[in-house]
Amino acid sequence: MQILINKVEFFSQLGNRLSQQDCLSPTEPTARTSFFVVCDGVGGRDHGEIASSLVCQSFEHNLANNDCCNLNAADIVRLTNEAYKTLYKNRAVCASMATTLAFMAKTNEGMLLAHLGDSRIYQIRKGEGVVFQTKDHSHVNDLLDSGEIKPEEAKNHPKGNVITKCLFVTDDKDRYMTPTITLIRDIKPHDVFMLCTDGVYGMVDNADLAEILTSDNSLEKRTKELAAICRNSHDNNTAYIVEIDNTDDDDTEDKENITYTIDKPRKTIKSRFFDFVRETLGFVK
Repeated sequence: MQILINKVEFFSQLGNRLSQQDCLSPTEPTARTSFFVVCDGVGGRDHGEIASSLVCQSFEHNLANNDCCNLNAADIVRLTNEAYKTLYKNRAVCASMATTLAFMAKTNEGMLLAHLGDSRIYQIRKGEGVVFQTKDHSHVNDLLDSGEIKPEEAKNHPKGNVITKCLFVTDDKDRYMTPTITLIRDIKPHDVFMLCTDGVYGMVDNADLAEILTSDNSLEKRTKELAAICRNSHDNNTAYIVEIDNTDDDDTEDKENITYTIDKPRKTIKSRFFDFVRETLGFVK
């Protein structure tokens, strides 16, 4: 599948925060850009801005634009592991820093997505609205999945800022967290993909988001409208807006998306203990 991008826009704003802990890469995207990374430093820990920057740098250093066409799930795991190593090499800055991850690459098989934490990726289609969005790795979602709370209780849950997965400083490979990886194969002309931090989606619901990003305005105007809504968000707000031009795919064939299951080696007693601690305390954003 050849995917042609029409245009890319982005914004990154402070919101109601004194420092910017969001980071994105590359900083000068074009229609020929093949991968996008958005990270959000975990605010409950020191130096989240450094963690998010280091992870973006790691992906950009280890992945050339031309490499993306054949990228697969195993490559995403490798790139994520390299990001963990980068954080550990810089542990002298802060041994507790951590960050979320949202990643998208244009491949020959479709759009390959990966995420850790609560930074999200959306696919939006005119006339249909949000046709795909990633599921946050969060304590609240775990409670929803287990049936302990109802959807109406999730919105203002007191532990709504606790995430269960992210990139953090460790040299123990057993503690590396594997991102959720999805291949989007159902792509149509004019679809819009958005990678964003929680400061964006916390300000706009899916219906309004779809209305803004699939309007007849230019992508630049649509992005500016969304940025204006998010300007005074509770947190930093950052987003890439990527509009698809066309694909060489046959629209008559229904293509299902694929979510990969990544098998990890059996964990040691030590790593299971750290899992228990993490699940108990979580990563507070």
